[in-house]
Amino acid sequence: MSASGAGATPIAFTLTVDGAQVFTASGTATTASFDWDTTGMATGTHTLGLTVRDGTGATATASRTVTVSAPLKASFSSPAQGATVSGSTKIDMAATGAFNTPITFKLRHRRPGGLLDGRRRCLRLVLLGHTPVRDR
Repeated sequence: MSASGAGATPIAFTLTVDGAQVFTASGTATTASFDWDTTGMATGTHTLGLTVRDGTGATATASRTVTVSAPLKASFSSPAQGATVSGSTKIDMAATGAFNTPITFKLRHRRPGGLLDGRRRCLRLVLLGHTPVRDR
């Protein structure tokens, strides 16, 4: 945030998000900054509003539209954490948050001393609504 052409100090900065005040600062500086934590904000479009007032009472405003997206998260729904598995095991995984298609899932399996006793094994992944990609 910055101000130019201020007639006198103090210079006051007021920042709003969707009309609600989230920050104010006053002093002789012509710039101000605010670390906005978007955690907990609804995903989608939000409006940032800025009002600057100088020591003579003159004001200036600016606004900017931004899009808040959810952070990318990866998760497993099966097998359960710490489960003991053997033979053929179904692995369910999901991605949520900020991503664009296509989505690539990579599953790596290692055993102590090497990859599955040194033999190549094939893992078959069925992704609903997605085209499988083979990693060689």
